[in-house]
Amino acid sequence: MSENFPKCIVSLLRNDPIVMVDVGARNGVIKHMLQFPEVSEIYAFEPETEVCDESKIKSPSYVKWFDLGLDKTSGQKTFYQMLDGRGNSLVKPKEEIIKKYSYPDTRMPVKKIHLNL
Repeated sequence: MSENFPKCIVSLLRNDPIVMVDVGARNGVIKHMLQFPEVSEIYAFEPETEVCDESKIKSPSYVKWFDLGLDKTSGQKTFYQMLDGRGNSLVKPKEEIIKKYSYPDTRMPVKKIHLNL
């Protein structure tokens, strides 16, 4: 049991857990989500099947993994994968924004992946 919560709080939350979602959980879920396993449900979404499978193996068993991308509409979508693996998106990156706020040599899309959502 986590020492971060008193036993009385754990008993209250066990039947009504905190639900956390990590969308784009490449290389594992956000670390602070893992602090309270007995009072939380964690759902991780990573659209790249191989990355999702690898992350699932490395993560605690209470994290539920889905090799899906999330969008407000369904159908065929283009997934823009960045060179450094961060900032991947279903939204086409704007080159001028990346040049202004990031490192264009590592953050420009290098691969377009077509997905069915």
